[in-house]
Amino acid sequence: MKAYDETLDHIGIVTHQIVSCDFCGAMFPWGQIHRTDDGLYLCSSCLRYLESLSEPIKGSVTEFLIGNVL
Repeated sequence: MKAYDETLDHIGIVTHQIVSCDFCGAMFPWGQIHRTDDGLYLCSSCLRYLESLSEPIKGSVTEFLIGNVL
């Protein structure tokens, strides 16, 4: 997973969006947030933490964060 680059608006101007981490809720500039394969937006600290968890726990946390707990 990698941090997103700055995005371009419809006329090619770089935008500096602020995005919240889906895990801790802190706000970060777009270029400092990571998007997981599951579509979560995580700060670097939360991404490292999530990746350190065992697979069963990581799966449960991920499902909870995306809202699919069943």
